[in-house]
Amino acid sequence: MKFKLNKVLASLLGLTISMSVFAEDIELYVNHDVETDENPRVLMIFDTSGSMAWDVVDGGRCYRRYQNGQFYESDCFKSQTYFNYTQQCYKSVNGYAQAICEDSRLLVAKNAVSQLVTDNDDIDFGLMRFRESSGGYVLARLGSNKNTLLNEIDDLPASGATPLTETLWEAYRYITGQSLYYGYGINNRDKAADAAAAMKVGASDLIKIGIVDEIILEPTGGAHQNFDETSSNIKTSLLKNIAELSKLSKEELLSRRYNRLLSICLLYTSPSPRDRG
Repeated sequence: MKFKLNKVLASLLGLTISMSVFAEDIELYVNHDVETDENPRVLMIFDTSGSMAWDVVDGGRCYRRYQNGQFYESDCFKSQTYFNYTQQCYKSVNGYAQAICEDSRLLVAKNAVSQLVTDNDDIDFGLMRFRESSGGYVLARLGSNKNTLLNEIDDLPASGATPLTETLWEAYRYITGQSLYYGYGINNRDKAADAAAAMKVGASDLIKIGIVDEIILEPTGGAHQNFDETSSNIKTSLLKNIAELSKLSKEELLSRRYNRLLSICLLYTSPSPRDRG
């Protein structure tokens, strides 16, 4: 018999910046009583909607100047007295340009998340972002190299809408090894994140093609949080299956095993055009 624990691979960390930010230190992963060699895994979902370009203090929009004096909308950054008029960041106040901008929500979030990644070598981070108004996708898979993560964070733009629900659904599909939906067709996605779906190693896939016989569900919070319940679930499943198999003859057992091995991968169906994206 073969079994597979339906393991939750990651925590989801949604990152947004509101008009005012109040924060305190929190523990991203609390598990003081369990010894393990595995790093905690945190999948960060970064808000890349258009409003992230606005002033972090009051949510106002910011502008810069061309050489000819005309203004154009820009991501906010802190105004400085030593900037010349084309370098400066302005706000419109009663129809007049004033150099009173603060950093954008995007820049503040980037700095905070970059610091989080830099300071925590013992956490395997992954990174997702919104896809304009249509879901989200994985930019850096869980456990990505720190420099890769920092570069992806630094390149994040502020544009589009806030498809949070769709992005959370895509995150769920990713961490459970299912085929991706919203990420296909995006050139800068981390295509290594597609591997689990492409190789059919998700629990539901393995059940469907007959590689495993049963999925033993984990206790709330994961198997590592409750060893006793996990052991009890495994024992119950083993005893149940042994009892069923004990009713079969040696010839029946051999025939079932032979036929199952022959049938593996025969259930594979051609991917849809979206799946081949």
